[in-house]
Order: sequence, then structure tokens, then C-alpha cells
Amino acid sequence: MIRAVFFDLDRTLLDRDTSFAAFASAQHGRFAHRMPGIDVRTYVDRLVSLDALGSVWKDVVYQRLIPDLGIAGVEWEELFADFDAHIAEHYVPFPALSEVLAALSREYALGIITNGKGEFQQRTIRALGIGHYFQTLLISEMEGVRKPEAEIFHRAVAHLGCRPSEAVYVGDNPEADVRAARAAGWKAIWKRNAAFAEPGADGIIDRLEELPSLLKTLDSRR
Repeated sequence: MIRAVFFDLDRTLLDRDTSFAAFASAQHGRFAHRMPGIDVRTYVDRLVSLDALGSVWKDVVYQRLIPDLGIAGVEWEELFADFDAHIAEHYVPFPALSEVLAALSREYALGIITNGKGEFQQRTIRALGIGHYFQTLLISEMEGVRKPEAEIFHRAVAHLGCRPSEAVYVGDNPEADVRAARAAGWKAIWKRNAAFAEPGADGIIDRLEELPSLLKTLDSRR
């Protein structure tokens, strides 16, 4: 029986690609007068590329952006501080996020397991307004362990007092989410991400609205 459902954060609950592109465009607008000759499309495309789907720390991203675009009138520290101050203003949740979490929270214990910096990911959850749906939150920086290591999954079920066979993980990354959860003895649902090939999950969704019925289907197979 499924007792707990855990989620990845970026690209699973948060539409990070849309959010980051919107932020990058707005950031260019704030600094364009100090970056003559760099149009918004060039700036956004290069920033998104250096971000590498969120896998590179932003201080490193901005240190690379300055020489890549030949920016002379702005320091990387200014751009990084601007990112920290304004990114949450541009967060876009996937459709029906709150409605789906509200429905699931009436039937399952919910949690989040996410890689990243503690305060930053906590701010993301607050900005999305979804923290009250979750009974536990594990962030890699605060745990000292990160996906795809099995330990973070073991800690998650221990927090909720359930067995691995009673837990499901929902995420978009084949290695860090799907294969890692299954290796820890969980079921795994892949939220389809066009950047990756199908990973062999227990179930696949394209939209969060599909999740409640899929969980019922998985539970019926036990």
C-alpha cells in the first residue's frame, strides 16, 4: 500500500525553465544600460546555456557569463546578488500544482527531496505557497547527502515512519530521481522531460493532474 509520496522540486513542481528564462529577460532589462551592445536574446540564451538546466551554481554561471559576453560595465557579484534578490518573483508553478497537492494530502503523507542549497530551496517552496502540504523536507545541503545517493531516500521514509515499498518518488531526472528511488526500494514516477530518454519508471506522467489516478493504479498492482 502506498502511504507516502515524495517529490523533486525543480522541473517537477516548479516550471524552472520558464521561470529562469523570464528572470533572465528581466535581469537584462535592469542592467541593459550598463551592457551596451548585448541584446536581450543573446543575454538570455547565454545565461540559460551556462546554467545547464540548473546544474551549475549561479556564482560560477555569472563568473563565466562576464567574459563570454565581454561585459565590462557590470561585475559578476552584482548579477549574482540580483539573481538572489529577484529570482523568486518569476517562479511559475506547473498547472494545477496546489489543487493536486491538496487532493493528494488527503490520502498520503507528502514530502520533498531536492538537491540544492537549503535557504534557497526553502525560499522556492515559500514562493510557490506549497509548504503546508508537506510533512517533511530534505534538502541536500542541509542533509549532507544528495540524490542519487540512497541515504537521502532512506532518511525520507524514516522521517515518515514508512517502509521503502510504501513510498513513491515523483521526479523528472532519470538518474537522480527515477533510478535512484527504485534502487532504494521505492516506486518511481517519471514526470516526462524532453531532455531525457524514458528511464524505465513504474509510471509516467506529462501533467501533474495525471498523478492521483496513476497512484491508484500503482496501488492496485501490489
